[in-house]
Amino acid sequence: MIPVILLGEKSDRRLYHALCRLLEHRCGHCGQDGFCWQQGADVLLIEQPQGNRLDVGGGLIVVGENFSAQHAPAHLLHAQYVVVSNTEPARLFAAGCGLPVLGCGGRFDSLSFSSRQEQTVITLQQDLQRLDGGKLPAGDYPVELPVELEDDDLLLCAAVLLLLGEDLKIESARNIL
Repeated sequence: MIPVILLGEKSDRRLYHALCRLLEHRCGHCGQDGFCWQQGADVLLIEQPQGNRLDVGGGLIVVGENFSAQHAPAHLLHAQYVVVSNTEPARLFAAGCGLPVLGCGGRFDSLSFSSRQEQTVITLQQDLQRLDGGKLPAGDYPVELPVELEDDDLLLCAAVLLLLGEDLKIESARNIL
């Protein structure tokens, strides 16, 4: 079971809903609406957990663009990656937790857009080790994710999918929101 924990403002649920839909074939989720589980799920998506200590058990922490210091747990343990948006509070939190970071959206980040014209293409600036131990080489990757998502959310979704070993060309992604 791979936990994916979202940190940010409770009122902004776009990223949570997008990831639930994109990972629906392998995902259980725990959010404001309650707990939902499906047989064979190997990912548990957790929306804005409460608590001062957060043990991720080898999964991911996703720090969205609406993150502020009040959303930060005092102790963050056993995460494989912290995926952060291009905002100062998210970056300060990631810098202070001492865990591997996959930055999304900035000019010098690990994951950014190289094209948003006819086809969306993201650029991975450095080789990436996925959670399953596989490696993903640096380079450009075409993305077929929902165009309704804002840039930060789209990059965060792409980062989570890459780390989980998912395909970035998800046919069912057209009507997520």
